[in-house]
Amino acid sequence: MHLYYGQAGFLIGDEAGDVLLEYATALSKRGRSDRVDLRVLGPDGNEETAVLLLNPSTMITVETTRSDLEPPGNDEAVARMRSALEAMEATPVVIPADAGERGSAIDDF
Repeated sequence: MHLYYGQAGFLIGDEAGDVLLEYATALSKRGRSDRVDLRVLGPDGNEETAVLLLNPSTMITVETTRSDLEPPGNDEAVARMRSALEAMEATPVVIPADAGERGSAIDDF
């Protein structure tokens, strides 16, 4: 996949691109940020490390490519993002009730 982050463009593997977008979306919905280090193929075809800051205003585009180049390995980064996604999904959202609602809920018991 082609990954566009700001003015830079890179080639990454399909799985890394898909998980990166899913993770960026989840972070944005929660108003959070994180740093993600990905192995990429730069414009010159050399393998590099791209350090991405993901936050609610991050602009990322990922698109398919017909490249025959072997994408760099990102198993560790993908596993970390998947783990963070699972933790976000498992964390319950607690919305405090105001004092009036608490009283009526107790009375119903």
